[in-house]
This record gives sequence, C-alpha cells and structure tokens, in this order.
Amino acid sequence: MSEFPRRLYKYRSVPAATDVDGRHRLEALLLDNALWLADPDSFNDPFDGKSAYDLTLRGPALRQGLERLARRHGMTSAKARKWVNSAVVANPRWLEAQLTRNMEVMRHQLGVCALSQEPRNPLLWAHYANDQRGLCVQLDLRADIDALVAHPVEYQDEFPILRDLDRDPDDQRAMLPFLRKSTDWAYEKEWRIVAPDYPNTARFFAPSALSAVILGMRMTDDDKAYIHGLMDQRQARFGQRPRMFQAVAASRAYRVRIQKY
Repeated sequence: MSEFPRRLYKYRSVPAATDVDGRHRLEALLLDNALWLADPDSFNDPFDGKSAYDLTLRGPALRQGLERLARRHGMTSAKARKWVNSAVVANPRWLEAQLTRNMEVMRHQLGVCALSQEPRNPLLWAHYANDQRGLCVQLDLRADIDALVAHPVEYQDEFPILRDLDRDPDDQRAMLPFLRKSTDWAYEKEWRIVAPDYPNTARFFAPSALSAVILGMRMTDDDKAYIHGLMDQRQARFGQRPRMFQAVAASRAYRVRIQKY
C-alpha cells in the first residue's frame, strides 16, 4: 500500500484560443475548482478497468453465494432462490461470463479522475501536457480530504481475477479493476478518484486545495499570459493565488526541474 501523499498533480494542455470548449474545460479547473470524473472508456489505455471472474465455488456453496449476492441487490429470499436455478449453478463458466459482462456495464457507471504523485517525469509532461507546452496543477489533499480522497493504482502484469461473490459492494475491492494497470504504466505513479454513479461529471474542491501551478518548459508567452490572467481572476474571486513555478530541463540529466517562476 502506498503512503498517502500530501500532494497530487493534474497535467493539462492549454487549448488554442480558438478552442472555446477546450479553454472552458481548463478554466473549470483553474477558476471553478472542478475536477472532471471521466468514463474510463475515454482513457488512453484500452485495458483500463478490465477484469474477469474465476469462481471456485461449486454446487450448494455456489448456490448459497449467488443467493446472498441476489439479496444484496434487493431481491427477496424467495426471488433469490428462484433466480438461482439449477441450470445456473450447474454452469459456472456461463456464470463467470455473465459476471464479467456485468463488470463491463459497471465501467460506464463510474467517474474516474487520474492524478499523479510525480510532477517531474518527462513522459507525463509529454503525454498529458502537450509535449511540455501545457501545465501541471498541484493539489494539496489536506485542504479538502473529502473531495480529494484518492486511491493508489497498483501495477501488475495481469488484470484482476475476481473470485469472491460475498465481497461488500462498498469495499475498496469492488473498485480494484479501476485501481490496477499494467506494469508498463508504473512510471505514472497514479492515484485515482473513483466515484460510483458519477461518470462524466465534475467534482468541486475547496479553493485552497489548488496550491500551485507549474508551467511547461515549452509553454508559449501568449499561453503564459493567459494563465496569469486566470490567476488574476482567481485571486479576485477567492482572495487566494496559487504559487507559480516553471518547469526547466535539468543540466546533466534527462529530468525536469521545478523552479520558482
């Protein structure tokens, strides 16, 4: 389990001035304190949220587990016994396929916001901040522990195989498929806000949680002026101005350094 971080970071590109919708989305973060909870299908990893079932229960034990699952989803005991018929119990492989499909449906019922512990990784700047032309926002989790509750992503070579029919639906394990990625992504040091039933919605956080803005080393002067203008508006609106930093190239290593702007 990763140690809970004090700060997390959100990378963003700076849309062109002609991209009104894109700038509106950036301003929602920088002016309205809004993080977007996206449908995982919009992420760049097609394996995001994938999982499968491998049921070890058989016979009466499988029947009892399914009946408990049905009751947790609101069925009466009588309806649960009728739903769990002998054909279902006799065909656990069919049942595994059905449960896996249900997990696919669940993908569209979750809102996910991806954050990182790392503000200095060149790959993150390249992939998520338009090749260093964008920015990185620093969020202080202590300023709003309710809105910014996040979970660490673990990195493994296989996606989760679910076996426990009796898990509590509110248990973090229910989110496991959305909190595991391939080891190829480990460099991201990702943490995620996962919100059941809130896909494609905004989550608002306390203004003081946006504690710093880091400008990419290739950001244009026009875009810097635009971001400074937004910070002026933020100060007028909230009486609070995040600290400003500049990303620069390290002199003797393939690394990004962060210095005061």
